[in-house]
Amino acid sequence: MKPLWEQELFQAIAGDSLHPGGRAASAEGLQWLRAHQLLTCGQWAVDFGCGRGATLALLKQYGCRIIGLDRTRSHACPGTDIPLICADLAHLPLRSGSIDLGVCECVLSVLSDPLAGLLEIARVLAPCGACLVSDLSGEVSGQACAKASCLNGAKTLAQWQTLFQTAGFRLLHRQDHSAALRKLGAQLLWYGDKARFDFDFCGLLRQKFGYQLWLLQKE
Repeated sequence: MKPLWEQELFQAIAGDSLHPGGRAASAEGLQWLRAHQLLTCGQWAVDFGCGRGATLALLKQYGCRIIGLDRTRSHACPGTDIPLICADLAHLPLRSGSIDLGVCECVLSVLSDPLAGLLEIARVLAPCGACLVSDLSGEVSGQACAKASCLNGAKTLAQWQTLFQTAGFRLLHRQDHSAALRKLGAQLLWYGDKARFDFDFCGLLRQKFGYQLWLLQKE
């Protein structure tokens, strides 16, 4: 079975952002960074797990010099002049301290070692560089859903906070986009085949899971 984010129906419902809240959620986080002078024109910004390039397009509007990074280069921003890198988050082909801003949306929950990914992001960020991270929150007991589902990588808010601190990040602000996650789950349940997705829709709609966006700064 394909991972949820690679299935055509999920892509059709989730849109080009491929995560709950879509461009609106990403834009809200970026606007917060801009308001606090952590996102400025001319910065080098990297979207780690850029997918179809929706957030890269937003960063370009802010005047950032952008790079997209994804494990599957073929589905990242085809037909654009945006530099693309095919690489794994745990082994970034970037110099230490070489970027000003990082974005990592709904990626850490699908990694076997999210701390390794966070440590690499921290390595390539310049001192006091900012990072926008969004992902699933909640407490998973046992096998919540299929192995290919990101829900299995959900963590409690305290666990995420520990990971950020261990990687050398300071939490500046958190935005709760759990309503967008429930909306996406309801759309998938309504239009899709529950058995095909093998996804814990009931747990999601009972608010067992949430979706958070964190604004972080490298210590």
